[in-house]
Amino acid sequence: MLAALDRVPDGLSMSALSRALLVSNGNVTAIVRQLQAHGLVASRTDPLDARSAIVSLTPAGQRQFDILATAHHAWIAAMLRDVPPERVDQLVRSLGELRAILEEQT
Repeated sequence: MLAALDRVPDGLSMSALSRALLVSNGNVTAIVRQLQAHGLVASRTDPLDARSAIVSLTPAGQRQFDILATAHHAWIAAMLRDVPPERVDQLVRSLGELRAILEEQT
């Protein structure tokens, strides 16, 4: 969720988060509440729809995401260090195609 919110600094609606994460709205609600309790995300009323909320990273959430992203990138690089670059590119393309297919189904 932190990564999805990092990509959209102005925040995302709960429905958009659900679609981005490929999980149910109920799952997103539970995760948002936990992250709010830790001060990592904030929600505000959607100015276009008062029934909906927009969720965004707090400064603490952005700092936490930056730490996690750096560690994650290092872990992925270490795992793929012996894989030829063209195979890594192929894997990235295939995963992107899979994500697009899954997004179409939701």
